[in-house]
Parts: sequence; C-alpha cells; structure tokens
Amino acid sequence: MRTAKIRFENKTAQEAHEFTIGFDGIDLVMAWYGAYWAGDEYQVTVDGQLVAADQNGERDHGEIEGADVLH
Repeated sequence: MRTAKIRFENKTAQEAHEFTIGFDGIDLVMAWYGAYWAGDEYQVTVDGQLVAADQNGERDHGEIEGADVLH
C-alpha cells in the first residue's frame, strides 16, 4: 500500500498536524479534520501538494499527482 503525508496547516489554531496514511484514507481524514476543526482556517497538503477542499473540509475531488485516489 502506498502511503502519503497529509498535513493540515491550521492558521486559526496556529499549529500544524501531520499524518502518514494510505492514499485510500485521504478523503476520510480530510472529512474528519474538517468536522473536528469546523470554522478554523486551514490548508491541506498531500506530499507537499496543496489539495483543494470544500466548505466542509472534504476534498474537492481534483487529482492528486501520482495518487490512485478513487473519486
């Protein structure tokens, strides 16, 4: 299983959270983070690549370079 580093730069809380996860877990972790930190301003990167998120913190289903993420 291929893994990736997902990083949340939380500007509201002035802290970062980083996890190593399988590519198939990206959407689940983004949804969890968006719910847990609802209302905070943050950005998400996967292996250093900025990932677009909707207002709920869920991935905006764009491609993640080099990933086999299901849509």
